Amino acid sequence: MAKTKKPRQARGSDATQANPYAAPVATPTSSTPPTDLAVGEPRNVPIRFDHLSGASRLASRQQGTWILILLVLVVLGAVANLILAFGLGGLSGAIGIPAGAVDASAASFNAADLLIQAGTFLSTTAVIAFPLGGLFRTACKQVRGKPIAVGDLFGAIDVFGQVFLVVLLIEILTVIAVSVVVLPFWIAVALLPPRDAPLALLGALVFGMIAFALITSRLMLAIPLVVDGRQNALAAIRKSWVALRGQTLSAIAFNALAAIVASLGAILLGIGLLFTAPIYYVAIALVYRDLFLGKSVETA
Repeated sequence: MAKTKKPRQARGSDATQANPYAAPVATPTSSTPPTDLAVGEPRNVPIRFDHLSGASRLASRQQGTWILILLVLVVLGAVANLILAFGLGGLSGAIGIPAGAVDASAASFNAADLLIQAGTFLSTTAVIAFPLGGLFRTACKQVRGKPIAVGDLFGAIDVFGQVFLVVLLIEILTVIAVSVVVLPFWIAVALLPPRDAPLALLGALVFGMIAFALITSRLMLAIPLVVDGRQNALAAIRKSWVALRGQTLSAIAFNALAAIVASLGAILLGIGLLFTAPIYYVAIALVYRDLFLGKSVETA
């Protein structure tokens, strides 16, 4: 009698799929939330100041799209300010305090005062965070060599909560840093003779600006790390601070120069900002690329 041969079992993944008793395997989908491993630790490379001119050339390649993005942002900003004004006005009326009547210099605050001020602060932070997320995601997309579109302004909605937390934490850290360095000078103003008070005030101004520049510059990569690197807020702040360790002065100088170059358009009645403002976001995105992505993008 001829023997019946048993069919050979398939190997590899085919065997797993053919086995009805195999444990189910989760299939990754596009809706799977990003993890903190999207980018690794920063590379030890110096900040390149030629990225300022490179950002100008790179942004100009899609200048028309950038202009449309900024025009849409202007309209959205006006609408957001109206909503914010009416919302806070309604809150003030609901708790019986006229809008603008809260005295921030008062020695004591009641619950209504704190509620209005907290609402104003958080709402303003949200209004700031939304465009920053969209603009940095657009800049990072262009630095990656991809075409940008007006819709990219809304491309960071999926990580808005983390961007909001980054902006909020940077604001809080900046206030703390400035307060710490300015406090001794204010004490000196109270103790020194009146003729020496202006010198103490000058010291408070100078050191306050240094503290502000230190925090904002060392954390200038935090938002790109959230919107492009898929980091959470705390990881983004930590990695930005670590990435620029040993380059604090360069980071301060680069951040300041990028802001100055981007604001030069204000000279032409503000209209020129449509052409120069994108330079800041693209320049920061280029530094982020160098330190975290390690990919070369032609900017000439």
